[in-house]
Amino acid sequence: MKQITCPRDSKIQDTSPAYDTIKNKKEDIFVIYEYATQFEKRQIDMKKFLFSVLGIFCLVIAGNFVFAQNNHYPSAFIDAFQACKPYTLTIEPINMMGMQVTTKKQIVGIKNGLCSYVEVVGPVDAKNTIKCNFNQTQINKLVSDMKNNTTSAWYEYYNNPSVCKTYTP
Repeated sequence: MKQITCPRDSKIQDTSPAYDTIKNKKEDIFVIYEYATQFEKRQIDMKKFLFSVLGIFCLVIAGNFVFAQNNHYPSAFIDAFQACKPYTLTIEPINMMGMQVTTKKQIVGIKNGLCSYVEVVGPVDAKNTIKCNFNQTQINKLVSDMKNNTTSAWYEYYNNPSVCKTYTP
């Protein structure tokens, strides 16, 4: 009597003419199981990736969309930003594609010779954080943008990893 070991430590004995068929089917099922497991892991990774992309999209769009709606930065925020003095600006939630998106902009102050700034944007369950460190030239450019109700410098620095870093949950 012939005995073999198949995947998963199960044993099949050669007791019938269907031995080869059973052996092959069991190995095929194991291979299918392995592929399904790998596919499931890839799906989870893809969901994380898509969620991160959606979060960054919301962060960039919503953070500046709020100010486009209000059409101005408060002068107290602009003055605090120019001097890099601690200040926090919280914006009421807006409805964006069915999600309540909030924004909190915080000027932390001078750290290591640069102006430290933190912005938290997103729905309650998926807030994205942007941490930036601006030099005086960059501050001046941002202050000019804020006074002129434009956002080009913000986009430039948000997309520059040497100035701003985005953290997604």
